[in-house]
Amino acid sequence: MKKTILLYFILLLSNQLFSQQQIPGFDFESWSQNHYNSSYPNVYYWEVEPKTIWASSNPATTIVNSFCLQQTTDAYSGSFAAYLETKSVFGQVASGNLFTGYFISDYLNSKAMRGIPFESKPSFIKGHYKYTSVNYSYNGNSVQDSCAIYAILSKWDGLQRIEIGRAEMYSSVSSSTYQDFNIPFVYFSAETPDTISVV
Repeated sequence: MKKTILLYFILLLSNQLFSQQQIPGFDFESWSQNHYNSSYPNVYYWEVEPKTIWASSNPATTIVNSFCLQQTTDAYSGSFAAYLETKSVFGQVASGNLFTGYFISDYLNSKAMRGIPFESKPSFIKGHYKYTSVNYSYNGNSVQDSCAIYAILSKWDGLQRIEIGRAEMYSSVSSSTYQDFNIPFVYFSAETPDTISVV
């Protein structure tokens, strides 16, 4: 199974008053190599900087040295973009992923902890992407894959996390050239969020 998505977010988060709370690293221009095994200094995986904002499941697949997030020079503008690829790892689907938050690596018990502090109510999220869709087998049937780009604004109310608003897009249409996306936020509450999860 192989599906790929190239992302270049000019990810503008702006509200109707044009005040902007920017999230570092949305241009995917700053990367670092995580050399996770000192016995093999030429083996590494890519991380988007700042690592306190962006994360992926790459740490969970070091045992097979196969990573779902890579840096690429195939960028919409600038020097780099994020290359996400869904792979099969030990017979399990490992989706190409990149998200705001952090990742707890524990092999089959790994967890994506999505979200970073954010207190604005943007009108939309926009950027550029390429996508290659594939068919995969599920319960003996051929199913077309899709990509997802979304952002969720939420707030902790003392007992649970409440969703304030969401912008989301799903597509199964392949494109070898960059496509624009401009996804409006739909709000469910007048509350001010304290967290944003961008995936």
